[in-house]
Amino acid sequence: LMEFFTKLSNKSRYSRPGLYSVYCVITENGIFGESENMYDSLFTIYCQLLEGVFENRTVQNDFQVYGAECFRFDPVAWGEEFNDPIFRQKKLQELNNS
Repeated sequence: LMEFFTKLSNKSRYSRPGLYSVYCVITENGIFGESENMYDSLFTIYCQLLEGVFENRTVQNDFQVYGAECFRFDPVAWGEEFNDPIFRQKKLQELNNS
């Protein structure tokens, strides 16, 4: 888990509502997500990837092939308006459709 904490060293930047991405820098396969607390969500995804149980099988396979060092766990958007879950979901849908 130390790798995760190294990747997310600025916890205050992540412990807020917003949109995030998780992707492999080699294949560029990844996902966007929304959360009330991006840090908690990214931590959960990281643990699922380590355990081999992440729901997106393409991303899971890339994680198993290339390892954590080839993955990014990044905030994409945040701000006061992201406190509203409906706003987050709308922005996530826009991001996924772009």
